[in-house]
Amino acid sequence: MNFDITTLERSREVQHRIIIGYTKIEHEDAEPTAGDPVGFIVVGPASEQYQAIDREIQRLNIMEAGRHQGRQLNLRSEEDAGVVVDKSADRRLRIVKACTVGWFGFTNVGQPAVFTAEGLALVLKARPQWVGRVLAEIENEQNFIAAALPA
Repeated sequence: MNFDITTLERSREVQHRIIIGYTKIEHEDAEPTAGDPVGFIVVGPASEQYQAIDREIQRLNIMEAGRHQGRQLNLRSEEDAGVVVDKSADRRLRIVKACTVGWFGFTNVGQPAVFTAEGLALVLKARPQWVGRVLAEIENEQNFIAAALPA
C-alpha cells in the first residue's frame, strides 16, 4: 500500500469503474462478439458517501438494539438469525447504492440509460448478485489508491 499522505488524501475523491459485462455486437454472418463495457462508477471507503452511509448504518443499528430492550439475539432461532442476515444484506445494499455515482453502457429501450438512484435500484433488484461484486470493488482500497498516484 502507498502511504504517501497526498496520495491518500487524493484517493478520497477517486472514482473507480467496475466492468460488470459487455454488450454483444451482432454480425450478419458471424457469432456475436463482446462489445462495449457495461458497469458502474463507484467511490471508495474513504469517500464522503461511504463515511456518511456508514454513520447512518451505525445509527440505525444502535436504534435497532434499543428496540430489543437489552434482549440478546438467539442466533439458533430462525427469526433472530433472519434478523442478522437481513441487516447484513441491508448494509451491503445501502453502501452500494450510496457509493455508486454513475454507470456506463446500460440502455433503456435501446437508448443510453441516464443514471439515477431509481434506475440503480431497479438494476440491483433485477441482479441482486451484483451487490456483492460491486461492494467488493468499493471496499478494495487499492482500486482508489492506485488511481490517486501521481502520473
